[in-house]
Amino acid sequence: IGRDMGASGDEMTGLVVRGNTHDYTTMHAQDYLAAGGSYTIASCTRDALQYVYLKSYRMMDLILGAQRVDGYSGREYKTFTPLLKDLIQQYLSTSGSILVSGAYVGSDMLSAEDKQFTANVLKYQFHSQEATENLSDIRGMNTQLSLYNSPSEMSYWVTHTDVIVPTANAFSTMSYQQTGMSASIAYQGTDYRLMVFGFPLECIQQVDVRRNIL
Repeated sequence: IGRDMGASGDEMTGLVVRGNTHDYTTMHAQDYLAAGGSYTIASCTRDALQYVYLKSYRMMDLILGAQRVDGYSGREYKTFTPLLKDLIQQYLSTSGSILVSGAYVGSDMLSAEDKQFTANVLKYQFHSQEATENLSDIRGMNTQLSLYNSPSEMSYWVTHTDVIVPTANAFSTMSYQQTGMSASIAYQGTDYRLMVFGFPLECIQQVDVRRNIL
């Protein structure tokens, strides 16, 4: 085959590739229940959140996965829409707690307004992206984990994750082993508490580790 004509191989022959099933509220609920906690699925879409009385919930688990504005999808899947940002701020103003996870929580928030929201409300700034094909492990919180970073029968995978660095009184909780850059942050203030992961929790290979984190 000529140099400019491309090439192919048979290394994926017979592999059934699992896509994004978009049912990870169920996975997170099972993880919380396995740890002896409780979990109520009040909304499976961000648009429906405006009809939920968020103040009655002790914590919000926001599963963003691989959601982002990619420039070619038929619909726009912005991580934090103006409506969602308003709802989060209202919820946190009542001393709520929030867990956010997703591959593009920073790289999809690059406008001046978006940066102000992530820095002042969610307590992180976007630094850069990590190509998952180059990732070894993620370490922190007294644990070590690996992500699905290639086509698999077990889970969907992401090609990049975000490096997010803490602002204000927040602190980094996990880091990418290869670069030492921050993979997640936490904030425990007198006003509210939160944790943000720059990668999808559902892409963690080790079930026991994912459950311990949650």
